[in-house]
Amino acid sequence: KGAYQLSTVTASGAVPQNRTYIDFNSGTGLAMTLADGTIAGEFKKMTNRGAGTVTVTPANFAGGTSFAIAQNEGTEVIWDGNNWFVIGNQSVLTIA
Repeated sequence: KGAYQLSTVTASGAVPQNRTYIDFNSGTGLAMTLADGTIAGEFKKMTNRGAGTVTVTPANFAGGTSFAIAQNEGTEVIWDGNNWFVIGNQSVLTIA
């Protein structure tokens, strides 16, 4: 069995760079920034079990400007060396 390194986030700010699995858990919406990756192929798995929508704004994003993860939803992004790409999501993901 394998497991990703987890970081639980409860306040707006930066997505932790040193963790693969990010669990957002806040009673209100969060505004998050996502720094560029450090190596091509780096990925992040994100879930939102909090009450509000989580809006993530990557420094460089191939799909637009930001993406929003609804409550009880999740997504995965991968760094290609230049941009973050959404490669998977569960049901409700809004890209702006």
